[in-house]
Amino acid sequence: DRRERLEVAHQQLEAMVGRALPQLHRLWQVSWNIVLENVDLLHSLHPLYKIALLSNASPFLETRLRRLNIHQLFDAVVISAVVQMAKPDPRIYQLAADRLGLSVQECVYIDDAEPFVAAARQVGMQAIHYGIRQGEDLASLLVQQGVPVKGAQLDLSNPSSQ
Repeated sequence: DRRERLEVAHQQLEAMVGRALPQLHRLWQVSWNIVLENVDLLHSLHPLYKIALLSNASPFLETRLRRLNIHQLFDAVVISAVVQMAKPDPRIYQLAADRLGLSVQECVYIDDAEPFVAAARQVGMQAIHYGIRQGEDLASLLVQQGVPVKGAQLDLSNPSSQ
């Protein structure tokens, strides 16, 4: 079972370094926080747009989406560990578009990692670098990209938003 393998790997790592170590995998999983504003945004966008989730995550992500009761907000979920390719491989962006039944040119890709945003642009997607840790507002970024979002407004005081 997966938990046993993780525990054995952790014990082996502790034996190698000769001391107790924090359970990093568990800490990493606990650190996943859901951004409620973005869930609300998904609810408002989903009836109007096809939405895919493209992630360099483990297959556990699908279970997490179901536990959080947000799996139904995605028309396609592409997980690198499942499809055996990962961002920034151009094929994974094409696969996400294909699973939505869209061309890459019809897609807007959002990521917090600039290299993945650049890769999406290279395959022909519109792409948004979303600095979630910098407090950026995703709805406003979508509006700047020309995607109408109910309740979002373009910030005319910010020159980078025009």
